[in-house]
Amino acid sequence: MLDRHSLFWKLAILLIGFCLLMIGLSYTWGRHMETQNAFLSEPARQALRGYAGEAEQAWRSGGRAGLDRWVAAMHQRERGWIGVLDINLRPLDSATLGPQIMQRLTRLRGVDWPMSRRSIDQPWVRIPFPGAPEQGMLVIELPERFNPGQYRVLWRVVTNGIIPGLFTLLLCVGLYRMLIVPLNQLREQANAWRADQLSARLDSRTIARHDELGELARAFDQMAERLQGTVAMQQQLLRDLSHEMRTPLSRLRVACDGETDLQRLRERLGREVDCMQQLVENTLQLAWQDAERAPMNLEPIQVQALWDLLVEDASYESGWSPTRLRCELPAECWV
Repeated sequence: MLDRHSLFWKLAILLIGFCLLMIGLSYTWGRHMETQNAFLSEPARQALRGYAGEAEQAWRSGGRAGLDRWVAAMHQRERGWIGVLDINLRPLDSATLGPQIMQRLTRLRGVDWPMSRRSIDQPWVRIPFPGAPEQGMLVIELPERFNPGQYRVLWRVVTNGIIPGLFTLLLCVGLYRMLIVPLNQLREQANAWRADQLSARLDSRTIARHDELGELARAFDQMAERLQGTVAMQQQLLRDLSHEMRTPLSRLRVACDGETDLQRLRERLGREVDCMQQLVENTLQLAWQDAERAPMNLEPIQVQALWDLLVEDASYESGWSPTRLRCELPAECWV
């Protein structure tokens, strides 16, 4: 069941935020760049205003004939239609305006206006005389070299390719830090266990997470502690078992070397063998209980009887008198 700290919600928020960011970026930045690329550049505007200034100077110095010569010279410099008109769209030179040209003159654009890319033909631009705007204007078919958006393809590549790629890379980095880094730590801990480094633990920041990966990290650490404790207990058990086995074997060697009474020797041998057999059985039972995790069976033990048994063994090995190792507990003391 999903809770508010689930990894699902983190991934959902991250992906939804990324999608909204990309949509907003594509809309705002793309629209801004489309708008910026629709206007003429400043050098193009200056060049067109310079043509208007030349047309005004030709009209003032030579009249209609001067304008005819200037228009003829301009046709050598620029391709497309060129005309000099008054504010009522009547030609100031000797040109004749046909119906098709008059129709195009109704769709003139200023140099500061955005240029539409939907039309097939080049737009016609009007530039008023710099000195006397109310007396005339230059109308020219926009030269292709002045078309706006010379770097439109580059900006489209940047807007639709490079910038989304960078944000996608940031998304991948975020997903990697969120998912792969904790998994790499789990793998490193598993490798440490394989190298017998049972004390290795995960980073505290990973354990403190409140999502599924944090739960997995805590489960790994608990398993590591359990495994380390089990191995330590087994090692301690082997040390204890080795010590407890050496003690009856030492007594058997002492009995074999020093005992002359065969009957007492047999009793001692039988007792020590029974002790070792009981020790092995108890060890196997302990191992079974650790594996099965069954509750241990408790039984009462009289402390004085246990002490008498230990005193007998110690006196036999050391040669001391049993009175030197006395028990001051009462006989009714049980544990």
